[in-house]
Amino acid sequence: MKPALCIASLGLLAACGSASSFDPAPPAPTSGAPPSCDASRVVDLEVSGADRDGFPPYAVAACTLAYVNRAGDLVVRDLSGTSPEATLATASEHPRRPAVSESTIAWEADEGGHSVVRARANAITRTVTGPFAAAGEPRVSGTSVVFTAWAEAGAGADTDVWLFDAGSGEAHLALGGAGQQRFADVSSRYIVATDFSEDPDGRFDGNETDLADLVVLDRVSGGVSTRRLPGK
Repeated sequence: MKPALCIASLGLLAACGSASSFDPAPPAPTSGAPPSCDASRVVDLEVSGADRDGFPPYAVAACTLAYVNRAGDLVVRDLSGTSPEATLATASEHPRRPAVSESTIAWEADEGGHSVVRARANAITRTVTGPFAAAGEPRVSGTSVVFTAWAEAGAGADTDVWLFDAGSGEAHLALGGAGQQRFADVSSRYIVATDFSEDPDGRFDGNETDLADLVVLDRVSGGVSTRRLPGK
């Protein structure tokens, strides 16, 4: 059985305690008002502890909570209570590393012996495809999904950051170059990634000797800038 973790904090939400540890639930919405999130809907919720490599097995935005449960299924829960809980991916796909916005849910899964990124928006789930061997590490803002794309199989392969529109289904290269660019995040204005090209082996090895800069792409102007810290 996979180890399990309890959600200790989800912004304004919390779990792993009794209902008495929560603030009172917000009042029911008035006519025409948007639904209110209810923190009591995540009391004592257990999530998978199988992937602890810096990626939590849950994500939340607005009233949407996506989490990998103890059985390994990716589940989405509506914290306003207006929709029933639903399974987005079963444990057989090894779903992990969910990311959520108000309109999109993205996650990493296994398919055909390699990792892929899947995204769901407008009730449609798509698997991101492109000229790369594997994809992972998704992050979301609106319908924009950024992720790491491996040029070929193997952890040490060259990687770039790609941008996928979960609404249109289109994907394109966002940040590339020599070595590995990984661990991106996205907003409506910017894409930020970690650039390991200055490292002696040009890749992320997960140790204290890794060297990297932050690279920032302005999605409006198209300008790219590098944030460096000499002597880091």
